[in-house]
Amino acid sequence: MTKDSLAALDALLIEEEAVILDLRKTRLARRLAAKRRSLLTHIRDVARSGDLRLMVLTELAILKGDLLRYANSSEMARSLRRAIEELGAVLRHLNLITDPAKYSLIDQGHSLAKKRENGLPLDDARLALGSHLTRLRNMDRARLEEEEKEIIDTRKALVAAALNGYVERQVRVLGASAEVPSAAG
Repeated sequence: MTKDSLAALDALLIEEEAVILDLRKTRLARRLAAKRRSLLTHIRDVARSGDLRLMVLTELAILKGDLLRYANSSEMARSLRRAIEELGAVLRHLNLITDPAKYSLIDQGHSLAKKRENGLPLDDARLALGSHLTRLRNMDRARLEEEEKEIIDTRKALVAAALNGYVERQVRVLGASAEVPSAAG
C-alpha cells in the first residue's frame, strides 16, 4: 500500500510539473513574465529614488492589491490587513520625524534601553518595518492558486496531526500527565 501510494504521488507530481512546463511555454505565460519584469523594474526604480514616503506608499499599494486580488484565505487576508495597518503607522511616523520637536517626544518616550537600538528609539515605524521585512522574508508562496493553497493547508494539517501524535507519544513514553498541546493552533 505505501509503495503504491508513493508511486501514485510521484506520478501525480511528475504530471503536474509537465503541465506547468507546458503552461510556461504559452504566449500568455510570456506576457505575464514580461509584466512581472516591468513591475520589478518599477519597484527597483522606486527603491533607487531614495524617496522614503514613495517606498512605503509603493509597498502599501502592493499589499492593498494583494489583499484585493490574491487573499483567498482568512489567514492571508488577516496578515495583509496587519501589514497595511503597520505601514500606515510608518506613514504617520514619517510626518512626525520631519518635525524635531514632535519627534523628540517619541525619542523621550523610548528612553529605556530595551526600546532603543544603537542609541535610537525602536519606535512604531522601525518595529513595523522590521516586522514587514520579516514577513517578506517568510513569504515564499504568497500568490498560489486556490488549489495550491488547499494543498498547502492540507499539508499543514497533516504535519500538525503528526506533531500532535508525536507529542502524545512523548507524553505516554515519559509518563507525563500534562495535557497534550495542540500544534494546529
